[in-house]
Order: sequence, then structure tokens, then C-alpha cells
Amino acid sequence: MAQIDDGVQNATSHGAVADIGVGPIVRDVAGNILQTTRGTERPDGSNKWAFTILAIAFGVFAAGLLVAGSLMAGVGHTPSASSSWSSDLAASGISPSGTSPSGTSPSGTPWSGSSGLHVRFADPAWNGVTIPDHARCSRYGPAGASPELIVTGLPEGTRMIAVAFNDDSYRPLATDGGHGMIAIAAEGDTGWAVVPAVPGETTALPKGVTMIAPHRGRLSPGTAYLGPCSGGTGNHYSAEILALRTPLPLPGMRLAVTKGDVLGRSVISLGRY
Repeated sequence: MAQIDDGVQNATSHGAVADIGVGPIVRDVAGNILQTTRGTERPDGSNKWAFTILAIAFGVFAAGLLVAGSLMAGVGHTPSASSSWSSDLAASGISPSGTSPSGTSPSGTPWSGSSGLHVRFADPAWNGVTIPDHARCSRYGPAGASPELIVTGLPEGTRMIAVAFNDDSYRPLATDGGHGMIAIAAEGDTGWAVVPAVPGETTALPKGVTMIAPHRGRLSPGTAYLGPCSGGTGNHYSAEILALRTPLPLPGMRLAVTKGDVLGRSVISLGRY
């Protein structure tokens, strides 16, 4: 049977070892030394700390990789509000068309178009870059009207033109006519139509104009159109124009756009305010 002598002092007292660097000594019952453990063979405290530091560093590195991976996966993606018009357009095979940063064509005339549908302003005060002073909401002057729009390239079979006014910079009013949605009857055989200017914050609309949905702003609720109302913070405004094969709905009836109803689409920049 063997026993462990766990002290250097005891080992020295037996006359076996005089080196303080020697660790525990194993003896048999008779006192003979069976095994000694050198101090250099014992677990060192500094080694233990080094291992701990390495483990922590590895954990931090792994966590950094996970975070970096998440950020890389999210690059180029921003949350967007759902739009029933967008889903209907996708089902119809029509993709949104882009405009230049200034909202103008290479010739300098404000326009936008897709599927052969083109839109431009009738009033030169609207340049697609800056909202005219007279076109703001009543909070910042007289209630302004929407721009008169000239729509060309109407596809054959177009029976209605719908226009949704949006504030692209403010999510609650950025889709589905946040600033109001109106429509007029149209004949695709003519190839063009004029959408009249709609007075802001009123239900008294020009002849031939129907309110499809009121704006969703807080000012003058229930009215067909609300002019830009951001107070000069630089919000960007646009109008989405659809050429539809469905007839103009009766007052009070909801416009339902289904697959195949959308014949053309354009988005024109109204400008910033």
C-alpha cells in the first residue's frame, strides 16, 4: 500500500529531497520512495490563465463572425410596407419603372413610363425636383392642388386611369395613395388622356374625377387629395399612374384591381419638400 506525502517539508524531513522545487513524494509503507513529481510537471497557474484567455478570445471571435454574417445578410435590404397594388402589379407581370434622380428624361422634360405608358406635367411650375410653393398643404399656406398630368401611350383597352399620390419618405403615407387616390375614365383607342388638377383638402372634385380612396393624413381627413405636408424636411413625393381595363367605379365603390386588369404603369416624381 502506498501513501501520498503532499508536502515538501515532510519530504525533506525524511532526508529524501532537499530541492524545494520537488512536488509530492510517493512512498511505500516502509518509507521507500516510489515516485516523485517535479515542480515543473505540476499544473502551472499561469498556464491555466493562458488557456482561459484563449478560450475567451475564441468565443469573442466566433461571436464577431456571427454578427458580421448577420450584417452582411442584411446589406441592401430595408423594411418596406406591404402594398396591395404592388402585389397586383407583380401578378400582372408589370415591373415598376425608375426615374432619374431629378425625375426628368434626358431632354429635361419630367416624365416616367413603363409598358409604353408615359406621363408628364402640364404646368411647367412642376419640375419633378422641388414641390412648387403654391402646391403645399394648408398647414403651410393655401391648400394646394395636385399637378395636371398628361398621360400618353395608353394601351388599347384602357378604360380607366387611376392615380395614387404618395410620400415616399414617410412610411405610413408611402403606398396605396397615402396622399389620396383618384381616377378618371379613359379610352385606350385615343392613346392619351389628361388627368385634371385636383384641389387639395376638399371633396369638390373636377368633373369626371372620382375619389377612389381619401388620403390618410391627419389634416382635412376624408378628402381626396392632400398636398405635400412635410414642412420642408426634404421628403420625396411621387404619383403612381395605372392604366386599367376595368371601368370607372361608381361613387362609394371600392376599386378592386385583379390580375390582368393592369395594362400599364408609370411613376412620376413630383419633387421634394
